[in-house]
Amino acid sequence: MKKSLSLLLVGVLSVGLLAGCGKNSTEESADVSQAEESHTIGYVCQNMTNPYFSSICDGIKENAKDGDEVIILDSAVDINKE
Repeated sequence: MKKSLSLLLVGVLSVGLLAGCGKNSTEESADVSQAEESHTIGYVCQNMTNPYFSSICDGIKENAKDGDEVIILDSAVDINKE
């Protein structure tokens, strides 16, 4: 009894998940408008000479999309600049 109830529950949940996977026309138009937006990405690191922070900066620059503005500043471990 428990096994058949569990299988029924899994089947119902699977159908529900698959039904929610489709896109409608309003979602597609929203995706197009978001793709045209540009963003400003700002990052303030403690010390650019530290390889950890410089690799984060490189990753931000590499993953920024076309049209996005990337602003990276080095505070030189000065809390007042941060």
